[in-house]
Amino acid sequence: MDSTQISDFETNVDTAVIDELLASLSPRRRAHSISTATVAVNLCRRFGVDVKKGQLAGLIHDSMKERELSEQWRLAAKAKEAMPNSFVSRAIEEFEQNREYGSKMIHGPAAAGYLCHYEAWADLDALEAVALHSSAFTDMKPLCKIIYIADKLEPLREYVGIAEATALETEDLEDLFAYAVGHVVEYLHGKGYRIAQSTLDLYNSLTTKKVRA
Repeated sequence: MDSTQISDFETNVDTAVIDELLASLSPRRRAHSISTATVAVNLCRRFGVDVKKGQLAGLIHDSMKERELSEQWRLAAKAKEAMPNSFVSRAIEEFEQNREYGSKMIHGPAAAGYLCHYEAWADLDALEAVALHSSAFTDMKPLCKIIYIADKLEPLREYVGIAEATALETEDLEDLFAYAVGHVVEYLHGKGYRIAQSTLDLYNSLTTKKVRA
């Protein structure tokens, strides 16, 4: 995806920075990012959310994942400064409490911090969606939920098949969000990986809500 295509969607973004971020990724990570952006665009259209923001958030959500950890933490601090008293600062604080675990998750806030720091993109709603794609909360804005869903259910994921593709086309946003969160918890549990407390709280909340319904 070149800068002309990107600028067709969002003219106030520094497309050279976006191109540079995509070019710096490994082929596998770049393919995942483009696939996530494609799913995000479709979901934004379905649910009446700004397509421009969805596409770009999908493209750059993993842009810092292959950087040095020290740089990721430094940039995440920039995001925390730019978005105090938000879900983003709450997520970063959780990561800071367990840096070994947090180091696997900090790339989202780092990507938001990078764009804040270099003033490549100043839309805080979209940056929040980038920052929170690995750490979700119940009351997130629709764009945040869309990027979370797109990242977890894009078709290049090993566990995504016909059922997931059908859900992306038929489920409403809240049910789709719960579906994606459930996938994350099941996958991490199956692999024996640690699950963020915020994710467990969210999963329990969504499960309880579904049972009551």
